[in-house]
Amino acid sequence: MVTVNGGYIKGGANYRANDNSNFFFNVGQIMRPPSFDGVFPNADYDFEEADEILNESFTSFELGYGFRSSNFKGTINAYHTVWGDRTLRRSTSIDDQGVRIIYSGVEQTHQGIEGEMTWYPSSRLRVKGMFSLGDWKYTKNFQGDAYFIDNNQPAGTTGTLYLDGVKIGDAAQTVLYLGFDYKLTSKLSVDLDMMSYDNLHGRFGPLDSEFNSANNRGSIKLPSWGTADLGATYSFNLLGYDARARLNVNNCLMKNIFHNHKLISITMVEELGMVLMLKTMYTLEKGQHGI
Repeated sequence: MVTVNGGYIKGGANYRANDNSNFFFNVGQIMRPPSFDGVFPNADYDFEEADEILNESFTSFELGYGFRSSNFKGTINAYHTVWGDRTLRRSTSIDDQGVRIIYSGVEQTHQGIEGEMTWYPSSRLRVKGMFSLGDWKYTKNFQGDAYFIDNNQPAGTTGTLYLDGVKIGDAAQTVLYLGFDYKLTSKLSVDLDMMSYDNLHGRFGPLDSEFNSANNRGSIKLPSWGTADLGATYSFNLLGYDARARLNVNNCLMKNIFHNHKLISITMVEELGMVLMLKTMYTLEKGQHGI
């Protein structure tokens, strides 16, 4: 049995400058036990554990500012996170002999700026907003040592993963949101939510053969897109209970949605029309508002 200990430490502070403003920061580090490849790098030959087992590390830093008044509240923060000390293993062949290549110290960096706000221009209107501007990528190339699979002896060569500057995939790194909620009457309100997505790259693994060459294409960047959803809510009394009826019109601009994105290509484009939904909500006890 192999036991690998991990742990984390985190700290932060918040300073209130006055009744409206505050500044805050957070720092932390997580030491996570490695994956199977980091403990048994030569598992295709025997299950002898590695001479040195290194935990994966997550080191993060966040700095932010908040503002609050009678009709407005918002925050903005910058963050920087490094996920490092990963071990990866791949199998290949040299002169028809099976070879395993072990890469250590694999690292990626996530950094960016985020913000959110809620504003009440009047007693009837609420405006909400959010943005996230990220820069998530691998920050260097990685060398690996090669071993013959049949005898676990050094193969006398190395392998390189050319990942320097390659963007992390499968999540939009630029997201914008703006929403409006307006009370037409004490019982009827309408709302509009708009989202924009950009800087989205295809899903891939760092061991994909594309990255064996320094002249690789990186991760494929997908087209940006946006959505707009309309809604209306009506509150009423139903047999002595508080109730609400909700109507949603999702994707009212009938935008195209791209999905099933991969490193090399976009395999499918689906046109998604408007979606209408109607639901009702009520409470189980008289006089209480449902959710």
